[in-house]
Amino acid sequence: MLSSGNWPQLRACLAPGCVLYFAKEHTRREWCSSTCGNRARAARHYQRRKARRL
Repeated sequence: MLSSGNWPQLRACLAPGCVLYFAKEHTRREWCSSTCGNRARAARHYQRRKARRL
């Protein structure tokens, strides 16, 4: 029988515009899929470039 400490945590995806939840089974996981991870990294990249141009 599993104790409450062995269940993965349910987390909201941190990608911009994503409304999905996922089971966080690894401590560094932040996104529900690799597509959302790529979208989040691209958004950060464009924000950095935009800030540099101003």
